[in-house]
Amino acid sequence: MFCRQFVCGTLLAVAGFATGGLRDASEAATRVPSSTPAVQAPSAIQHPLEVHVTALDPVQRGATVRVRVETASRIDLQKAEVRLVSAGGAALAGAPRAGLGRLRPGRPASREFAVRLPAQGHRFLLQFRVTGEGTQGVASRGATLNLLPDGPADPGRIVDAANGERVIEHRARRIDR
Repeated sequence: MFCRQFVCGTLLAVAGFATGGLRDASEAATRVPSSTPAVQAPSAIQHPLEVHVTALDPVQRGATVRVRVETASRIDLQKAEVRLVSAGGAALAGAPRAGLGRLRPGRPASREFAVRLPAQGHRFLLQFRVTGEGTQGVASRGATLNLLPDGPADPGRIVDAANGERVIEHRARRIDR
């Protein structure tokens, strides 16, 4: 007889109750061999877009900072674009959006933006949104870059990561500004 383990166990329990041969469903379940491996997903669900934002110039008050937005897609997207949604207190020094055209898997694209930081202020949070049209509809993903002209308030400490690499670890805290 060919059937899945769960279905067979249920059928055995029902058959046992009907014939009076088994006392309860747990007895039927214990008689079903558990040689069937657990079902595992082949991969985790992942967003089709990957976006990275990097400052290309030193982050200083009063300076213009160029920012690169790099985008990669796991699916084919048409009419892709990246848009600066918020300059976070900095002044935009160029176009607020840039077309990426067609994004194909394995072919990343990048565009540069520029913002002018004011002479005053401690933090400027740039927010970007990348969108594109795919076969399943519009795909969209956001990314941010926290520009700190004074650098992080916490200098951090050097620690050894699990893979043996030395990294700077910073204390996590809420930023309310």
